[in-house]
Amino acid sequence: MAQWPAMTRKRQRRRAKDRNRQSLEALSQLRTEQWRYALGPLPTRERIQILEDLETWYRAARQTKNRGKREKNLASVCELMWAPDPDWGRVEAWDRAHCGSALVFELPRVLRASWPISPATLRHLARVETQIRRLRNDLVIRNRRLAGKLAAQRAAISTLEAEDYFNEATFGLLTAVDHFDPNRGLSFATYAIWWVRATIHRHHQTEGGGPIRIPVHMQDKAYALRAYVEEHPSATDGEIASALQLTERQLGQLRRSGRRWPCASLDQPLLGGGKKPPGSSPLVECIATDGGRSLEERAAQEDLVQAIREALDKAVDAGPLSEREGEILRLRFGLGTERLPTRVEIGQRIGISAERTRQLEVKAIEKLRRNASLRSCARDLFGKDVPPSSRAAGG
Repeated sequence: MAQWPAMTRKRQRRRAKDRNRQSLEALSQLRTEQWRYALGPLPTRERIQILEDLETWYRAARQTKNRGKREKNLASVCELMWAPDPDWGRVEAWDRAHCGSALVFELPRVLRASWPISPATLRHLARVETQIRRLRNDLVIRNRRLAGKLAAQRAAISTLEAEDYFNEATFGLLTAVDHFDPNRGLSFATYAIWWVRATIHRHHQTEGGGPIRIPVHMQDKAYALRAYVEEHPSATDGEIASALQLTERQLGQLRRSGRRWPCASLDQPLLGGGKKPPGSSPLVECIATDGGRSLEERAAQEDLVQAIREALDKAVDAGPLSEREGEILRLRFGLGTERLPTRVEIGQRIGISAERTRQLEVKAIEKLRRNASLRSCARDLFGKDVPPSSRAAGG
């Protein structure tokens, strides 16, 4: 019985390359069909409006920069919409190159919100979207060995887990699938390697830099600073700042952010001193809290302020206090404000004089003290040992 010869490594790579190319071409055709089927029947102005809505959504969702360049690219695509039969392949290429094919997935939602479409059209768009997602997943699964190899190479020289690198490499593969142009004649593996390495490097910068996380853009600037200083060791601060397009103040901040500051655990035991033996108390017990109060005390204080604010609102609603008196008490004693304003500032805000503000404050305090149901609220506000006259007379 004849046996088929074993497939060589070279034939395996060629076959995998052909399958990737066929899948990517089919993916590009499906995305082009999605654009044609969704926007083809619409009037020209509706097409342009939907494209502008999609671009606005993408810019807000991704917080992208280079707004002038993006508006120029959008304008060139909108010009195609005036043709009777636009080149939808160019629309798909614009979405792929500038938005990573993100707009084609958002297209049904924007279309449904802007234009009355039939259920049959929605079902067709959903069916094509399912096919697109299935092809994307197949491409990622087919090339996962490439992602695993690059992730293992980086994990071998890092302290982070290999599984974390593999997850980031998978995200890089997805980005490569969404941005790849099959018409350029480039191998997908060659193109995907760049995205996978960039994603892994970004993850290493974000998570592997130590206990204090430095933003990625600051790390990139620090690398550029280090490279420039190694190349020009005698350069002055002004020359370095000019070459990196920074001010001298930003250059100083960049140098400080690049330092490796020593870090200590809050749970490490102290060396001793005083009446306590060494190692009897952790470092966290020696750190001063905000205002000398613990977290429990601050939480209790916040609950008390909230209860007083609710009691004042009930007093205004029930009738013992007027709206103006309640507002004066809230402002005067800092309920809901960052600082305690003076009577002059309160009077300017309400439209009365400082003396009239003092009179209304004293009147409101007396009302609270005469009301049996609000007497506990008045005690919490002004304290047991402070008479109303002394608090009201101060300013």
